[in-house]
Amino acid sequence: MIDYIQLFNEYHLELPDSLIRQNSLYDPLTHALNIYSFREISAIFLKNIRENKERNLEFQSRGVDIIFFNITSFQSFNEKYGFERGSQAIQKLANLISKAFPGRMVARFASDQFVVMAFSDESVRGIQEVSSAFEKILYDTVCSLKAGICNLPYEEEETEMAAFCDRAKSAADSIKKDYRSTFRRFDHVLEDHLNRRNYVVEHLDEAIEKGWIKVFYQPVIRSLTREVCGVEALARWEDPTYGLITPDLLIGTLEEYQKIHKLDSAIIRTACRETAALISQGKEVVPFSFNVSRLDFELCDIYQVITDCADSYGVPRKLIHVEITESVFDKNPEYIKEQIKKFHQGGFEVWMDDFGSGYSSLNTLKDYDFDVIKIDMLFLRRFDNRSKKILTSIVDMAKRLGIRTLAEGVETEEQLAFLRDIGCEKLQGFLIGKPQPLAELAEHLHHVELTIEPDSMRGYYDDLGRVNLLSTQPLDSDLIQDGDDSIEITQGIPLAIWEYRGDRGRFLLTNKPFRSILRSIGVYSPRALEFDLNDKAHPLHGQVLAYFKKMLQSGKIVTLDQMVNGNYLILHGRNVSSYEGGSAYVIVAHNVSEHAEFSRGIQTREAMSVVFQLFDIVDLIDPKKDRNEPIYIKNQFFAGHALGGGFKKLIGGIVRDTVHPSDRDRFLGFMNAETMEERLSCRDRALMTDYFRMKDEKGGYSWMEYDLFLLRRQEESRVLLCARWTGFERMQSFDENLYSSTVLSLVKDLHQFSDYINQEPKRQFRK
Repeated sequence: MIDYIQLFNEYHLELPDSLIRQNSLYDPLTHALNIYSFREISAIFLKNIRENKERNLEFQSRGVDIIFFNITSFQSFNEKYGFERGSQAIQKLANLISKAFPGRMVARFASDQFVVMAFSDESVRGIQEVSSAFEKILYDTVCSLKAGICNLPYEEEETEMAAFCDRAKSAADSIKKDYRSTFRRFDHVLEDHLNRRNYVVEHLDEAIEKGWIKVFYQPVIRSLTREVCGVEALARWEDPTYGLITPDLLIGTLEEYQKIHKLDSAIIRTACRETAALISQGKEVVPFSFNVSRLDFELCDIYQVITDCADSYGVPRKLIHVEITESVFDKNPEYIKEQIKKFHQGGFEVWMDDFGSGYSSLNTLKDYDFDVIKIDMLFLRRFDNRSKKILTSIVDMAKRLGIRTLAEGVETEEQLAFLRDIGCEKLQGFLIGKPQPLAELAEHLHHVELTIEPDSMRGYYDDLGRVNLLSTQPLDSDLIQDGDDSIEITQGIPLAIWEYRGDRGRFLLTNKPFRSILRSIGVYSPRALEFDLNDKAHPLHGQVLAYFKKMLQSGKIVTLDQMVNGNYLILHGRNVSSYEGGSAYVIVAHNVSEHAEFSRGIQTREAMSVVFQLFDIVDLIDPKKDRNEPIYIKNQFFAGHALGGGFKKLIGGIVRDTVHPSDRDRFLGFMNAETMEERLSCRDRALMTDYFRMKDEKGGYSWMEYDLFLLRRQEESRVLLCARWTGFERMQSFDENLYSSTVLSLVKDLHQFSDYINQEPKRQFRK
């Protein structure tokens, strides 16, 4: 039977019978003391030292420290390697600590936490020895080992050992995110921090009752309109003793002491009460969101708390958005999945907060149903090309999944413009407004001239926000893109969103390529074009108005070919959202005249116009460099020709998805890039023509003509690919008298047009 324990070499502590009779003093995994025996033994030790003046002086001369070790993010280690290897890592850490502090009292406090009692002159050396050795175990993980040190001040007669351990833990926690620091001593700064933590825990109920805890609101704007479309409700504790208690201290402390549900319930109640007051005053309101802690699901019925608040104050549930962080899913994920479903069925939106801050965000997005993801502000903190690519990918992915996006931390107009151009729908940050009480927020919005988005327009803009501006097929009739490996993210498609309110139109968005096209046709700003198109005396006004009306009536993609300032402009557009009194359209533009090789090959704009009326696809190919550049696409059905990735990849996709199985080998031979230039060079007019059965818009197969025309240059050559359906009705509707004999001569020479007309009925049924 154990009747004593060695603490400091020669110093042995006799244990009372009550402690000896316990089943075990030790942690079964590591054989270190467990937390309960450590607390009792250390309390006896402190009592003996304080009562023995001689021993007291001996220990004071060297000093005694409590050292707290903690592995940060250890859960990720278990998820990566499994719990068995996790247990082995804990055992190795215990052995390393015992080896670095021989003869000292070592205890395991929690799964990845240890406490050591050692002489002060041993602390730093021992910590460095343990950290250096344990780094080799954690080298390929996001984990790190942190240590906090608290000296035992013997003059604090009434202070218990648990308080000293808390101080050491506080020191270790303070450097969790500081990758340069391995340890920190408990000092006056941390003492003040710890006092505030204790104050928060002890006075929470009083703060709620007396109104020290208030709700601050941070505005959220719609990127397309810069109208306020929501607010986030945030907790702020304005204390009569300590002043403003920081949110990090407040939230972290209440989560650790499992009282966070009291704070969250108070915030929900206050936000509902203040929203109801605005509604009763006849003022325009916007939805508010608030964060729900992981512990809310364990400590209370958070769904019932929210529904009770909403119903008691008469706040429509569509105005309440529940934000959930990734940490919520750490425990009992199936239960959380059911809770999210319950919130949706109850009429609430559920958002994922801080997307991208955790290592498993993508898994969370895959497994759970969210209405909105809030992109973590860390992506905007370092606003470089790399972070822009990541943000672009996140927005594109979310659009394909049918999830709306909100970016936090927007601080500059450059960030706002970029996020707007890639289609991030909502924005939040200090550029728009800081968190403020409701009255101050109203004054701020008035001062900066930010208007409130009407409730009647919310669904209209939400629908418009579903358009994927990053897709190569932004006019897709389903709006939401399927996850197709062949679709690549691009910001290269010239795209705009045009809105009509009544009979006046405006651009809600123009991306950089679209603005470049405007400049190429002599229009130097979208606002200038708006002015012209709204001018009833302008030649384009009536034609463009009829174009948009046709889109609205048909509900389909409509194409407009137009000569503007000597440039051949082609627009594809579709109505994507409407409300009583207005409608919005997505427009994709191409200025065909910018393609110099094509202009040189055909010579005249009149001939260019004929070709574009005859053909559905015009591509420029560089077979040697495996490049394909779309010049003209008549219909969004052929938008696959706009895909990046090279000519061979394009042909592979067409063969796989479009060409009739019986024609695939012949099509591959016709499009063979390695032999294309040689085959064309052997022809009199450097032209090859063939016909293939291709899948059409109805899902059947129709014959299509493909022409390859070699454009010779001094140093290198290009190949012009032209394709068109060969339906007999279409050819009969073509009126040759509409074109001058010069133009027809050019077209006939280029494409053997006369032979095609004569032989078309035969070729239509060619086997």
